[in-house]
Amino acid sequence: MIIRKEIVAGLNERLSLNYTGQEQDWDLELADPNRITDFLNFIRDQNLSIEEKYAVMALVLSSYDDRLNYNPVSVADNEIWYSITELLNQSPEIYSDLLNYWALWNNQREEYLFAITKLVREYLTTFSAQL
Repeated sequence: MIIRKEIVAGLNERLSLNYTGQEQDWDLELADPNRITDFLNFIRDQNLSIEEKYAVMALVLSSYDDRLNYNPVSVADNEIWYSITELLNQSPEIYSDLLNYWALWNNQREEYLFAITKLVREYLTTFSAQL
């Protein structure tokens, strides 16, 4: 799903992001590992459209990838990942292309993977086995 500019503009205001309008990869450029919980609560607490949910989840996954890249893994990370997967489980059809982007199925060499790739692959494998 392509995130439309109107969706991004509205979310920027509601989430108080430093959006300039020049971002090409909004979710990657405005990712914030320190705000993952805020973003997750926003998805839970707001009455969002499918496009808005998708966009905020893109921001969540990008932020979590940044967190895994720059901070040591901790128990808090497991709790955050659990919260992320709970939201993914509520509407898996919305997020399939987003998750497949992070899964990088065509890459097997570890140096080409995102920090979040193994978690996403495990999630997708486990989730599809439950269907």
